[in-house]
Amino acid sequence: VMVESIDEFFDTANLLDKWADYGDIEKFAVISTSGGSGVCLTDCVEAAGMSVPDLSEETRNAVMEKIPSFASPRNPIDVTAHILRTIEKVAEVGEILEKSGEVDAMVLAPTTIERSASIAIAKDFINIIKASKIPAVVHWYTGSTNMEAIRMIREAGIPAFTEYDSIGRAFKARKTFFEMQGK
Repeated sequence: VMVESIDEFFDTANLLDKWADYGDIEKFAVISTSGGSGVCLTDCVEAAGMSVPDLSEETRNAVMEKIPSFASPRNPIDVTAHILRTIEKVAEVGEILEKSGEVDAMVLAPTTIERSASIAIAKDFINIIKASKIPAVVHWYTGSTNMEAIRMIREAGIPAFTEYDSIGRAFKARKTFFEMQGK
């Protein structure tokens, strides 16, 4: 698998290592606290040759019961930053998606928040992802603001990205690797 920078090398190697046991992954759920970020991540997933599929009405209705009334249960799921006040709801959305069988993996994408809150959210995300039966990554596009939280997530063995292009390239490289392996 070819990479174009040392950062891309580490991002790709980390994703390949952490997701080695998951086989081919084609369908992603994107759970974001910002609609714009969700759309950007959807573009990254699709550019890598995978999909962010529409969810069934049953799954959307179940998700809607867990998120604010002004949020969107459509994939990419915009849970809004308000949900960070009730982080357990993100875990419940993840459980709904797991049980639905409609997606193979998740991208959790919070927005900029102050340092102490980002540390708390990182701990919650670690617990959510470790409990999940499907693989997940974190994309925190304001990495420099929340770097300590991102470091915690990475140290917990969870792939974490701070740039849209880096997550897209890592997904593409992983897909290429599995195609080359015939898996």
